[in-house]
Amino acid sequence: MSTLASSVPHASLLLALQLSARPLHERELAAITGLPEIRVRSALRELSLQKHVAAAPAEGSPDGGSGAPAWAITRIEPDLLEDMAETLCSACPDTGVPYHMGVLGGDATLEDCEIVVRFIDDRLKNNEPAVFACFEMVVQFLLRWGRAHMDDAGQKSWRYAELVLVVQSMCIFSHHYLQLATELSPLAYELSARNGSERFMPMIWIFRHYLQLFSGGEPPLTDRFFHGSEKMRHFKEQDMQDRIPVFEGIENFLKGHFRETLQCYARRPAQDHWWYKRFFEPLSFCASQAAMYLREYPLATGIIESARQTAELAGERLVAVLWIAHLCFLLLRKGALDEAIVKIDYLLNCVPPEQNHKVASSAVRALAVYHHLSGRTDAAYRVLRNETLRAAARGVPHSPFLDPLVLDLLYVFEQRGYPPIPRYEVEATIETFLRQPNRQLRGTALRVHALRLRGRGAPAEEVVSLLHDSLRELEPTGDPRELVLTHHELANMLEAMGQHREAHQQRKSVAEIIGHPLDENASYRTAAIAATGEAFPALVPAPEPEAEDTPGRILLDRCHAAFNREPTSYRSDELFQHLLDIAQQELQSERAALFRPTDDGRPEFVASVNLTRMELESDGMRSCMEWLESILRNAASTHSEHQRLCLALDVGEPYPWLLYMDSAFTSGMFQRLSPALLRDLARLFAAEVRSGLRLELVRTEEASQQQDRLLAITRQKDGDMIPVVGEGLRASLEQALRVGITDAPVLILGETGVGKEIMARNIHQISLRSGPFVVVHPASMPESLFESEFFGYERGAFTGAIRQKIGLFELADQGTLFIDEVGEIPPLIQTKLLRVLQDQRFMRLGGTREILSRFRLVAATNRDLWKEVREGRFREDLLYRISVVPLTIPPLRERKQDIPGLVQAFIEHFARRHDKHPLPLSPEQQRRLCEYDWPGNVRELKNEIERAVILNNAGQLDFVLGASPAAHQPADRPSPFLETVADVPTLSELEERYLRHIMERTEGRVRGPSGAETLLRMKRSTLYAKLKKYGIPCGSA
Repeated sequence: MSTLASSVPHASLLLALQLSARPLHERELAAITGLPEIRVRSALRELSLQKHVAAAPAEGSPDGGSGAPAWAITRIEPDLLEDMAETLCSACPDTGVPYHMGVLGGDATLEDCEIVVRFIDDRLKNNEPAVFACFEMVVQFLLRWGRAHMDDAGQKSWRYAELVLVVQSMCIFSHHYLQLATELSPLAYELSARNGSERFMPMIWIFRHYLQLFSGGEPPLTDRFFHGSEKMRHFKEQDMQDRIPVFEGIENFLKGHFRETLQCYARRPAQDHWWYKRFFEPLSFCASQAAMYLREYPLATGIIESARQTAELAGERLVAVLWIAHLCFLLLRKGALDEAIVKIDYLLNCVPPEQNHKVASSAVRALAVYHHLSGRTDAAYRVLRNETLRAAARGVPHSPFLDPLVLDLLYVFEQRGYPPIPRYEVEATIETFLRQPNRQLRGTALRVHALRLRGRGAPAEEVVSLLHDSLRELEPTGDPRELVLTHHELANMLEAMGQHREAHQQRKSVAEIIGHPLDENASYRTAAIAATGEAFPALVPAPEPEAEDTPGRILLDRCHAAFNREPTSYRSDELFQHLLDIAQQELQSERAALFRPTDDGRPEFVASVNLTRMELESDGMRSCMEWLESILRNAASTHSEHQRLCLALDVGEPYPWLLYMDSAFTSGMFQRLSPALLRDLARLFAAEVRSGLRLELVRTEEASQQQDRLLAITRQKDGDMIPVVGEGLRASLEQALRVGITDAPVLILGETGVGKEIMARNIHQISLRSGPFVVVHPASMPESLFESEFFGYERGAFTGAIRQKIGLFELADQGTLFIDEVGEIPPLIQTKLLRVLQDQRFMRLGGTREILSRFRLVAATNRDLWKEVREGRFREDLLYRISVVPLTIPPLRERKQDIPGLVQAFIEHFARRHDKHPLPLSPEQQRRLCEYDWPGNVRELKNEIERAVILNNAGQLDFVLGASPAAHQPADRPSPFLETVADVPTLSELEERYLRHIMERTEGRVRGPSGAETLLRMKRSTLYAKLKKYGIPCGSA
């Protein structure tokens, strides 16, 4: 290895420039490498003299330039890149960016990229510039990989598509990388199409538009784009069905269909894999915005606050700050100006614009809207103009916006004659809104466009036509604020044209929405402020009460109707979640949770709305949980406080269930509910819980009956098996009995033919596991099919995958997976098998949902696996994982006392099968059978007896011992590998011993056909890291 490649500073700088694919400033390089800026400058000069780097104009820098010099890589040999990657992996801690640059450098694979993505996902919460730079490197790697493997990705195309979606879902953290990450979409789409990964194509396009919406990019044509969720429905597999609400919710929001967005949010699945957790953040954002536009402020607040608190508890401060920015606009829209300004001040002071211009831009816009709604339009203009000019002067990028509230503000500025603000020109904003597929944005833009034309003296008919177009766009959205403003301005235009009847209809629509007429002479600014706030009701006002109990009766009727609207669920968890959704919506709470009592009278979480398990377990909820526990023990029917409510639901158990609701920013209706009404509500919700409990009981009984039937079938199927029982196997059978009742993995050792599969079946029967006994023979399986056979695949995962295939792992759920001759499994599958064994979770090829399979592993081999480990053909860690309980079956020659019993059992069995009369054996025949060594073990004995029974014609069995091929071959006897670990070393100690042995054998060579990397089949950078860890010397070759 050259001196240049072995230098950590030089290697880290060159790899950073290579992987970023753009010039980097010295400050950026210092953050990435962890080196002082002066050391970076010195090293760059050295590299410049060697013609490896050169000064270059900076492009695409997150900090916008700053006039500092930037550097670009000029030339570098591929072998040198590989050596530098090895240096960083071996010399740098695996908790930093340089190490992960080493993983991503050189000849990296998609699996290596996944390692780096996991690292980024864990560290993004710290808002570290180096981690953002690493994120950019991952995007560049995926761009290169996709272009290089467009035609030969094969089954890797689904892994590539997944990585692209996961990386794109992380762009919520930084607007700067949104546009760059969007470039991955057409590449992933085309690669998936060419290689048969059809199931990812609709998800790729839906998320592409989501990114373009917030990056300011050009949106795709509506007709060509919006078929994503419709295409997803063609895939009937459960994991795709689980994903539909997530992507369909995002798609509906992008269209401006807000009610449908909330319906998708209510159907969202549980977060089942770290890969997809970031997709729930965009869906939650879309749902909170949709609820805000529909004036469902409790739900919107609950979604935002739950997401914010969960992010803070997880240490993801940047995500929490983004949610506070959303909360500011929610508070402004509902008219809670005092609460809004507190949050706005926090945002303006918590994050410098250079670190997160998205948050900074949102905070400035929120402050301008705050002044505008407070009647200080001049102050609003000054704030927006001055802060925008200041940010531009500092090189802070502009964060695009798509908010009708801001467009209205800009139009008011224009009406008052204020000069246009750079980046906030009204004309450009209208054009941007009109290009969107979102009906709300198009409807708002059409209204403002019509009003601007009116101000310029355009014909009244043209203005009215545009306002009618605005209404047609806005009506499907259900946004009352925007509908009020368009109805109001349309009424004014119709009055001016003398169409008084039509104008009256428009004013009547306004009154129905806000609950009272709006002043006909109100200016646009006044009307916009009047249409903003929590004062007026939803689109359909509640009827006037006729008697004292009418409001309560109406509420109860609405709850009854809500329960009856939905089809009956066949899963109790769905029923309980539906109950909570109704409670939250009808009682207007921000959060809700359902608890069932434990045997000792403590509340146990069942389901929630806008309240995560992490929040429930936090210190902030401790007093609330104590309050619930006291209610549970006192068994009172209802408890109501100013901001929280608890209904005790009597379901016929010693302790009641608890329905908990609270609100922090909205008053809700808790204080308006009478004790009698609360008791009626408790009885109603208790009846629904009892329905869920009956459903649970029926499903449990049905599952128990199915398990009994399956067990009976399994026993019946195995009942015809010839027992391999005798004194010689007593110790093995006793051990099998002890381990059978556990879930510990068992490794059965023994020569070919001793009955390892029968012993495995015996262990399965002893375990009484309800699932099947699944047998795998790796030796008969082509290597190219291992992954699809074990993991299964989804329809459309690759070319030829015309239907879903259930893999062996999934088939063995709740049963036993028996891998015969486990030593035949290829190294790559060994690695993946180890991962599944660690947590029993996996995904089908092309799948997006983790599958849990509670199988019990039993493996068998006739090889010396420890020898296989030493020779690099079997993973050491996998060996320890599968051999928690090693069980040896002795060969037949070592338990000859069992031969007479086996011979008699085989004769009777085959005589019945072949309709022969069972004949007794002579003493001479018995002696010959017992003296023979049986190199083929029980299998050879069984075959010999069957042959003799079939060929018997003279009234006597004729044995031809030694005729089997096994008799002419040496017995394949396993070595007791456990003797090698008699001192019980740790796994780390064993790894060190083995590495020292390999390095002695290769005389310190790492590379080449006879080097350690070839013998171990290990990536060179990984090998160097392990050698460094144990202090094992190696040569330079």
